[in-house]
Amino acid sequence: MEEYGKNGKMSLEEVLELYNGQEDEDKKEDIDIPEDSQAAQETQVPVHIERKPVQRKRRGASFAEAGSWFQTICWINIPVFGFFYMLVLLIRKKTSRHKKNFIIGYIMYKALVWLLAIVFLYWLYKTGIGFIDGILQYVT
Repeated sequence: MEEYGKNGKMSLEEVLELYNGQEDEDKKEDIDIPEDSQAAQETQVPVHIERKPVQRKRRGASFAEAGSWFQTICWINIPVFGFFYMLVLLIRKKTSRHKKNFIIGYIMYKALVWLLAIVFLYWLYKTGIGFIDGILQYVT
């Protein structure tokens, strides 16, 4: 906590270290051992047991989060603007990790679709030329 006074700000590492220290203290619980037991006479150290962390259940989907995802999907599906929108979301620092992972996956999906479309068109072009040559030779 001494570092907090130097400029009024703490680094991320300091905050995480402070948070982890509090979390460790919450997990441990002292158990008093009666003095007449053998363990208390031998060790003279309080015993710590770890409690399982409490898991909080979400009650349901939030409409704000769903609305944010809906807006993202709508903007991405606009042909040219969507590409630039995805780039902005990838570069921006405020974008959540989940959206960045979604955008990377979406770009991989689009690249695969374009690659398959190009291969398919090339295959149609090559087979189509041979077919058209055969028809022209039959006509003449």
